[in-house]
Order: sequence, then structure tokens, then C-alpha cells
Amino acid sequence: MAINTKKGIFCIEGEWEKSLKDRSSVQMLIEFLASSDDQQIAPIYRRVATKESFVYYLNRWQRHKAHTIGYFSFHGDKGKLKFGEEFMNIVD
Repeated sequence: MAINTKKGIFCIEGEWEKSLKDRSSVQMLIEFLASSDDQQIAPIYRRVATKESFVYYLNRWQRHKAHTIGYFSFHGDKGKLKFGEEFMNIVD
């Protein structure tokens, strides 16, 4: 039985700007990284605006065993992610 060595990226990106017209995103970078390595599988990319939606997709990530690389793109401070004006601690 062959062992599957392919890896996938699971990316969650926060809302960067207040303007809905702003198109800043890491999505193109994630797509490029996946396409440049033949050992990659199609990435999963989601954009979130709330702590609740971030936690929701973190829980969904557990179902995707081949997506072993987590990429979280947010503003924040050391050990904290920023959601609008709120912060979420990611370390104890």
C-alpha cells in the first residue's frame, strides 16, 4: 500500500480592510504555492470576519486530514488575532 505524501494548505484569512471594494488578499499566494509543488493538493481557502466563523472553520479543518499546513492571515498582536476591533487570544 502506497503512503500518500501529498500535502494541502488550509488557509483562513481575516477581513483586512473596512472597504468592501478592497481586494487585498493572500488567496493568490496560497494558489501559487499549491501550484508550484507537485506534492500539493488543492488548497482550501476561507475568509472570515468574526471569531465565531474562525472557530467554525478551525473545527471544519479537522475533517481534512490531507491539509496538514495551516495558514492564518490576520492582523493582530503577539499571541492575538484581530477581528474588527476585537482580539482573540490564540495562546494561553
